[in-house]
Amino acid sequence: MYCKYCGGFNEDGSVFCKSCGKTIGNSTANVSGGAAPAVVKKKKNFFRRYLVLFILLGVLIIAAAGAVAAGFYFSDPQRTADRYFSALTEKDWQTAYECLYIKDSEFVSSAQFEMAMKNSDLLPVNVGAYNITEMRTDRYGDFGDSFSKKYRVDYMTDRSSSKQMYINLVKDSEKQFLFFDNYKVSAADMLTSIEIYVPDFTTVTLDGIPVGSSYCISEDEGMRRYKIPTVFNFNHTILVQSDITEDYEIRSYSDAEISPSYLKLNNTASEAVLAQATSDFKQLAEAAQNGNDLEKSSSLYKSYRNYFYDQLYNSGEKGAHEYVFDNFIINEDSSYLTSDQRYICYFDFDYTYKYYYYDSEYQNDKWVDVLKSEDRSYSGNACFYYTYSNGAWIIDSIYSVYY
Repeated sequence: MYCKYCGGFNEDGSVFCKSCGKTIGNSTANVSGGAAPAVVKKKKNFFRRYLVLFILLGVLIIAAAGAVAAGFYFSDPQRTADRYFSALTEKDWQTAYECLYIKDSEFVSSAQFEMAMKNSDLLPVNVGAYNITEMRTDRYGDFGDSFSKKYRVDYMTDRSSSKQMYINLVKDSEKQFLFFDNYKVSAADMLTSIEIYVPDFTTVTLDGIPVGSSYCISEDEGMRRYKIPTVFNFNHTILVQSDITEDYEIRSYSDAEISPSYLKLNNTASEAVLAQATSDFKQLAEAAQNGNDLEKSSSLYKSYRNYFYDQLYNSGEKGAHEYVFDNFIINEDSSYLTSDQRYICYFDFDYTYKYYYYDSEYQNDKWVDVLKSEDRSYSGNACFYYTYSNGAWIIDSIYSVYY
């Protein structure tokens, strides 16, 4: 080989040039005959690289072991039962609700669960020490399977009395940490359905939550039936409201039927129906006095003939004429809605009329008959049936009129 510095010839493998003495090749041994620096450096890099890999592998193994341990801990069904019971005793409704195997809806929520628990006589109170035991298969029967487990809670109260509570768990379809079974408290015994049957002109709320049209399952003869498929099983507050009636509230554990006859007209509606009755009465009375008849096809024809025309029309000179009706007032004790959604309006009124008669008078040296009149006043009452349609009161029939 030739030196790259001076061009002198050297044997292959030479480290130094024989001519100029400069380094012209790599040496696998140092001047003292020890290991070459490059070889030492390679060995150090090798050990450093594998040391890092061993450390990373150890960290991963520890993390995996921790994840497995956490998975077993958080997926332990007895821990769920303990967490649920503890939340109940502390009245931590949100935590207890999160333990339930349940689907949220308008009427199924932590707030509804809280109301259910406060209305339940099964809620553990004044709890001291307690112990939770899984009820396994024994000679009396199978308390659990691959999808469910049952636990018994034995606890002491602050009055030193011993009590028990049972908690049923079911396996959730969703896994804990992707691989571990996840158990939740069964809510099957806490839930029910409820139907509410009300007049179709009303709106309904259940425990302050509006029952929308999506829950309506049928409409028939002025009534509407709602069904809420899932609610907690406790004494619910049902409020029925409308533009024409006073608020009607009941409490019910199960289905409820509210007839229109249970509802009382509010003051605004009472005034409106009385105003309509007053107007209708005066028009009928005026028509009768003028001798005007109704069409025979009219639904009021027979009632009009009996109670107005036959009573008020007088084509002769004598008798009652010139009726004036006023001072109409509803008899609230007798006015109400019927089951077929008609309003029976009983009302009182005052009326005056002139009574004409002939009386003899001595005039121009002879007795003659003179037509005279006197004012008379009385009170009467009537009963009209009304229906409510599109914001207006429509007379349906006349039940009675007494002069």
